[in-house]
Amino acid sequence: MIAQELEVILHRAFVGAREMRHATITTEHLLLALLNSPDVAQALRACGADLGALRGVLSAHITKQTPEVVSNRDADTQPNAGFQRVIQRAIVYVQSSGKKEVNSTDVLQAIFGEKKDCQAVQYLQQQGVNRRDLAIYISQGVGKVPLDHLGEAANGPSSADGSGIGRELEVSLHVAFVEAREKRHEFITVEHLLLALLDNPTAAEVLRACNANNDELRSQLTKHIDAHTPRIPIEREVDTQPTLGFQRVVQRAILHVQSSGKTQVSGANVLVAIFGEKDSHAVYFLQQQGVTRLNIVTFLSHGVLSERPAAVPVDASDVQVVLYNDESTPIEFMVRLLQEFFGMDKEEAAETLLDIYRDGKAACGLYSREDGESLVRQVLDLARENGYALRCAAVAAE
Repeated sequence: MIAQELEVILHRAFVGAREMRHATITTEHLLLALLNSPDVAQALRACGADLGALRGVLSAHITKQTPEVVSNRDADTQPNAGFQRVIQRAIVYVQSSGKKEVNSTDVLQAIFGEKKDCQAVQYLQQQGVNRRDLAIYISQGVGKVPLDHLGEAANGPSSADGSGIGRELEVSLHVAFVEAREKRHEFITVEHLLLALLDNPTAAEVLRACNANNDELRSQLTKHIDAHTPRIPIEREVDTQPTLGFQRVVQRAILHVQSSGKTQVSGANVLVAIFGEKDSHAVYFLQQQGVTRLNIVTFLSHGVLSERPAAVPVDASDVQVVLYNDESTPIEFMVRLLQEFFGMDKEEAAETLLDIYRDGKAACGLYSREDGESLVRQVLDLARENGYALRCAAVAAE
């Protein structure tokens, strides 16, 4: 279950802690040890971390904050609760994603589950490293890449199978960059991208089919971008850079198209990919319009863009279906629920499971009250049939 390289790293961490007569080995010890893994070091550098500075603050913290075993006692260093949670979380992630071994980068990602008062997480965040960036880099090899990487993707096929940016989408991306530069915006964001998609024929038609008010959406996005995007001073040359979120959306759309055997990425593919940025205002504004990822995917897979389904009014009483952590329910069964009832792929299911284990619950989708309550009953019925006391509920949408 534990990869050999990780076994060596953990062994050395314990040996080092015992030699320093530390009473406990902590998450900070663990992160310091992980810096000796080539894969971890490469991932952190790709996310912009200064490994020397990170090593320095961790060493200083451990020296200052870790209690030592008194001199007349044998050193019996024990892992603290945080250390144990991180390892357990990494094992859960690997089991849920179908991998065979826990490696160093799995443990690195699991550290981010220790949010409260964890100096290891705080030091990573001070270096500009977050869990989502790490996950994207580790799974897709996409770090803080420069602007020209997006240009290469937009100018032609991005893989051996010929998948690339469609001409219509290429124009939308080009216009988005031109307008951001004209306004001297320092960054081009996911909100810029969604705004540009409102003028992309394919994406705009999908949004209208999902009953979005595109004019209202345009107004909200424009106001948000103007209020929150830093501008480049007049004395400096304009060099607008895409944010990590922007890059992730484009790369996510490309990877989805490659995996589905299609040849070109469309505006609709990018629209779906935007929902991967759960904490963005772009997703928030879409949800305010009653548009969800499931709505779009269902429409694209079952309808023709020129044929709109009958309009369904957005009900203010819409609910979120929430799954709660239950240690007695096997991981494999949880993955099955997420895939069969909520339409998630393995990666999405694994990420949702991590949210459930970290936060005690996770919202799995937005539905009308009738559909949401029906879905909850189906989930609970299947859980009871299999002898599991799983909790699932429909709660008012926030």
